Amino acid sequence: MTVDSVLYESHVAFEFARNWGRLECSQQLPKNKYAELLGNSQNPFDEIFGDLVGRAGVRYFIIEFKRVREGFAKEVSTNSDGKFDRIKLYDHLKSDQDCRELSRRGHYAAYLDFSKDIALEPYAFAAGQLDKSATYGKELPSIHEMDYRPDSMSELQFFDEVCNRENSIDITNKLYKSGIGLSEDRFFDYVECMYKHLKEDSSGSGKNGIAIAAAIDAVSGKTRMTCERIEVLLIRLSLCLHELRAKAKKSSKSGLSSGRK
Repeated sequence: MTVDSVLYESHVAFEFARNWGRLECSQQLPKNKYAELLGNSQNPFDEIFGDLVGRAGVRYFIIEFKRVREGFAKEVSTNSDGKFDRIKLYDHLKSDQDCRELSRRGHYAAYLDFSKDIALEPYAFAAGQLDKSATYGKELPSIHEMDYRPDSMSELQFFDEVCNRENSIDITNKLYKSGIGLSEDRFFDYVECMYKHLKEDSSGSGKNGIAIAAAIDAVSGKTRMTCERIEVLLIRLSLCLHELRAKAKKSSKSGLSSGRK
């Protein structure tokens, strides 16, 4: 794949998942590290959580996909290309250091890249354009760290950081001491923190009396509503991941996953 291809971002997502399965087979991961990759097309999690929610062993992560890196800057732009909830999330990550650190560990941007095929970098920094090496030693006005472009990694490197690191926890911040991914508790902390900026109708006027989370579309000006509270969607997300794991175990026992050791 190359950047000048005509592939959609959904194709990038499917390629990512296919590559992940190849890596699991080639590295002969133990079964307790097999991943559940929940692709979020055409389901309630797409708008709320992102394109893909993954759990590999005990590590959770979110991935957003774009054809090219510039797409991430566009969706947090304040012009007509921007998305209300993503702009608010971006501003929130700039102001909340604790949430930004959770994002750095568990929320990634993936896009097509000449040198790495699929490249990944922390989502919070994917809109950054400044080159650190070009600005080193220069007197510049105060610049936020999210304005700098981070080093990207290949899918193989990302896979290694998720699947091949010790799972010891730092007791001061409850984050893994190394690698990428968040524990279940910290993952849910991050998702709740992500959507503090969404308006919630607690009057019970949503579908079947359930409160709704709402966001205003920047282009149309219309209000987009999710007919459940974020905490309810979190429970549903957890159930989906458990169901995926159960199906994977069943397939393995029936021989459908004979390529995995």
